[in-house]
Amino acid sequence: MNRTLQQLREAPVTAAVTILCLGVFTLIHTVNTGFNSTETAIIFGAYYKALISGGEIWRLLTCAFVHVDLWHIFGNLYSFLIMGPILEKLFGSKKYSLLLFGSVIGSSLFIYAFQGNLVTVGLSGGLYGLMAALFMILKRFGGLNDPRMRSAVVSTIVINVLINFMPGISYMGHLGGFLTGLLLGSCLIENGSRMKRVTALFCVYAAALCICAWSHREIPADEIYLITDLDVLQYEKDHLNAAWAEQVAKNLDRMYSETTGENLIYLEQNLQ
Repeated sequence: MNRTLQQLREAPVTAAVTILCLGVFTLIHTVNTGFNSTETAIIFGAYYKALISGGEIWRLLTCAFVHVDLWHIFGNLYSFLIMGPILEKLFGSKKYSLLLFGSVIGSSLFIYAFQGNLVTVGLSGGLYGLMAALFMILKRFGGLNDPRMRSAVVSTIVINVLINFMPGISYMGHLGGFLTGLLLGSCLIENGSRMKRVTALFCVYAAALCICAWSHREIPADEIYLITDLDVLQYEKDHLNAAWAEQVAKNLDRMYSETTGENLIYLEQNLQ
């Protein structure tokens, strides 16, 4: 326990993210929103494609801090506290933050581009990015020859594989996090001409992913969930920012109208 606390003192970003995840988890289970667990998760920042398309792009990142299931947050934070301090010490807090949060956003963009209008939560996308970077570093510098390091890597992989079987988890998000972490990690450890090549490859990857996500921003007609949209936007209007909730409602009504070919103004009319 003392060793873990010492590691966290030397890894401020890892400590801050851990505290934030625990804080959001506590709020989700103590604040009475009046809604089911899915809508409550959305209110606290979960990934939800409809609202992202409506303008709430911060959900590409905030979804990482949202956990609903006890075993989900336990598994994620256990893995995070194994890998996080190691990589933060290796890269430094600024580069480590870029790796972690870049992997989270890459994970979310993969879901946005290649899956439908679903709700996902958790730090797993970022963890897969960290895992890719850590494995690459250990393999390159011979760290896998250390039995303790091998044991830590294997236990982390096992936990993340088991997490795949929990609800609200996206395989595509894990793939996106892994690929983003692999490329970002390469950019951070390479130097000279090799770094330039890897950086160029990452830029092409990032641009292609953003273009693909933008081209899939619309919501299919059979995946429009007006009641969920209305519940969340009503909560945002009542407790957060009324003007913003009204604007998102207009954006969604316009997008849904284009998708269905009908003049839908359901959200604007029913938002009180």
